[in-house]
Amino acid sequence: CHTPVAGILTRLAAHHIKFKGQVYYTAHGFHFFKGAPLINWLLYYPIEYLCSKYTDVLFTINQEDYLRASIKFKHPEIVFVHGVGIDTSASTITTNKDNKTINLLSVGELNKNKNHIVILKAMEILNNPNIHYYIAGEGPLHIKLQDYAKQHNLENNVHLLGFVKPVIKAYNNIDIFVFPSLREGLSVSLMEAMSYGLPCVVSKIRGNTDLIDANGGYLSSNSPSDYASAIKHLIDNKELRVTMGKYNQKQVQKYDYKNVFAEMDKFYSI
Repeated sequence: CHTPVAGILTRLAAHHIKFKGQVYYTAHGFHFFKGAPLINWLLYYPIEYLCSKYTDVLFTINQEDYLRASIKFKHPEIVFVHGVGIDTSASTITTNKDNKTINLLSVGELNKNKNHIVILKAMEILNNPNIHYYIAGEGPLHIKLQDYAKQHNLENNVHLLGFVKPVIKAYNNIDIFVFPSLREGLSVSLMEAMSYGLPCVVSKIRGNTDLIDANGGYLSSNSPSDYASAIKHLIDNKELRVTMGKYNQKQVQKYDYKNVFAEMDKFYSI
């Protein structure tokens, strides 16, 4: 089972028919988490607690979920795995050769949760015409982000790329990966950025804290000034950007799909 709704329905169905096999559930990020709205706890926690009784193995992909499940859920075996896996052997991306221009990138749907607007506000603070912000993804906030950029004289520096395929194209000529999400389980796009050797400025939330530490980037509060400060520090220190990028490439190896498949195969191959 995967995802909250499908995971709930499948486990309830298995219980209803008195399924004799093993029931595995991968939680890609519980909707009840530190800082989540009260409604999330009132709605999702009781349901997940009930369904945990009908689960044999519960896979978690970040430390916060693993610790919470270990304390709250008594029946299933709780297992931590390193995400869903990415290919860390992908081709090397093209680096930005322009020493004057700094290119930032975010990858993700244009929605409230991905919180791209905070980076636009940080760019206002930085007030640097040489900074360009590229966003790969589609979503309902496309027009809102476009209008905000125009209203704040950022239209020449904010580039909404839409859906990019293959996604590796989005990472070409990028200096800094920014990822200001409000909620994540364990972001694939952030792991990809790490594998391509990029320093990262990310929100200090569950999942991101599993991937990024002070050697590979900055963990920011949901404050434009926080993001602006971190981005400026990296802009002013090219050697630091390179050092952080190399560190991230090394750190993300444990999230390679071969390692993740081996972790899960211990259970699925029974």
